[in-house]
Amino acid sequence: MVTHLADGEEPKFCFESHEKGVGLGNPEATVEPARGGVYLFTDRRVYLQLGVDEDDKSLSVPYADVSDVRHHEGRGCHRIDLAVSDAVYFLWISATFDSDDVVRAAEYVTYRQTAERPDTDGGGRSSGGPQSLQERLERLGDAKSRGLIDEEEFQRRKEPLLGK
Repeated sequence: MVTHLADGEEPKFCFESHEKGVGLGNPEATVEPARGGVYLFTDRRVYLQLGVDEDDKSLSVPYADVSDVRHHEGRGCHRIDLAVSDAVYFLWISATFDSDDVVRAAEYVTYRQTAERPDTDGGGRSSGGPQSLQERLERLGDAKSRGLIDEEEFQRRKEPLLGK
């Protein structure tokens, strides 16, 4: 999986696919990976690898392309739904992963999506104009306090805001 990362790209969350794999368009229309799958949430994108051979399918979803994200917790498996302009991907995640980690991964997508598109409210909808400096700093502090970003990323993102 590391060979699929760009230089400097940092993994944040990694989940093994549930046997249901990935749903496209609706949760029941799934692509079931014959050899497993992995969902990697990085500081730049969500990378989906279905199967583990070179010829297997992969998909990269940049955070700027995400218009909405939702999570669903379950006993048998969990799910993260990623909406992009022309599709919705339903990522079925093995229940061996803690549901809190699934929630944090979905929150991280929302945080990154909003950071990539700062004039939205986090759900891809326009917030009526650019956010104030105070609002952006509060959101950044909230992301740090919730463990979505570390101190280094907090400082890196805070500096340009304070320079404005």
